[in-house]
Amino acid sequence: MKMINAKTTNFTKEDLIRDYLFSSKHPNLFEIGLEYERISLNKNNTTANYFGEKGIENFLKAFSKKYNWEPIFEDNHIIGLKNENSTTITLEPGGQLEISLKPQKNVCDIEKEIEILNKKINTIAKKFDLSFIEYGINPTCKATEIAIIPKRRYQTMANHLDLKMSKFMMRQTSGIQTAFDFENEADAAQKITLSIKLSPIVTAIFANSPIYNKKLTKYKSIRSLAWIYTDKQRCGLLNEDLLENFSFSKYINYVFKIPVIFIVRDNKIIEFGGFAARHAHTKEAITELIAYLKYHYPNYKIKAKTEFLVAKISLIRAGFKKKENGGYIYD
Repeated sequence: MKMINAKTTNFTKEDLIRDYLFSSKHPNLFEIGLEYERISLNKNNTTANYFGEKGIENFLKAFSKKYNWEPIFEDNHIIGLKNENSTTITLEPGGQLEISLKPQKNVCDIEKEIEILNKKINTIAKKFDLSFIEYGINPTCKATEIAIIPKRRYQTMANHLDLKMSKFMMRQTSGIQTAFDFENEADAAQKITLSIKLSPIVTAIFANSPIYNKKLTKYKSIRSLAWIYTDKQRCGLLNEDLLENFSFSKYINYVFKIPVIFIVRDNKIIEFGGFAARHAHTKEAITELIAYLKYHYPNYKIKAKTEFLVAKISLIRAGFKKKENGGYIYD
């Protein structure tokens, strides 16, 4: 099956559907992906700085040197690390640490990888008086007190996300994203449906961000509130019309209507004022489309895998286990 690539001169919605189908796997080959974020603080329990002798930039340099990880640079600033297995450590806009693991076959393998990596991170962090806490939002300050790290696309995003809590989301929140393979379109639809049903339950069970600016709030999860009021076009729950008889075609129609924020071409940020992906038809538009799908932030989305935000991985994994009749446990 032929996939879309940079040499494609013209493409249609059907081409994109084939791309999703190309990404499907036999259940015996299913893997789980994990992105795991942590809030960065210094020894005074205030937000860690990117710059400075004991800043996050120098922490990354030291980690790279100690464990032989390849540094990732932008404009001469180190913004992440990658090892030989393609596991990465990168930075979110406010300096939050994000660990993206190489996909694993089961939850136990993910747990082992996280434990090993956390020990390495904490060993280097101590030398810089840094701590990386597992909390839904930075509890120590206001969003306006946190500077965005020197990464061009983050500043561009900050200029476009339009609701009152977008600054909170970018600078202060952290979470866990899990990704699951799918067998075919019907399987992807069932997993999306399960994700929708579990989303509020998982958010409630594992809510851990009631403190903001060193004060206890009336919310159990300030993080969830921030995401609701970040961007009305790109965040939140998928609409009911899309979920009824879900298909790749309906999903593509849905995301194509949302304006593109920007693309990266020749290592430069190119902003778009209201351009929607449905207008893209040439090979240059492939990059726009890929970027467009990446910067769409509902609670669950389809890429090469179905992705679920704010997930407790063992709980979701259990729900995705098939019964003998071919349905899922949630049925």
